[in-house]
Amino acid sequence: CRADQAVLELWAGGLLKATLYLNRQGPYTISNAALVAALGTETDFTVRAYLALGGYRSLDFDSVNLWKT
Repeated sequence: CRADQAVLELWAGGLLKATLYLNRQGPYTISNAALVAALGTETDFTVRAYLALGGYRSLDFDSVNLWKT
């Protein structure tokens, strides 16, 4: 894979809440403080992960739905 970065999007309530740009080397950790800053009081959200090369994002993404219990 020739990607030079990973792009993570945080979605909640059908709205894009935050976009994070990370180097290609994983694994990735999003701190609780970053989640609270991006999501506020939202308890259900989706993380979408894309790979990007030279600023161009892949059209294919992986996603995971998360919720607080």
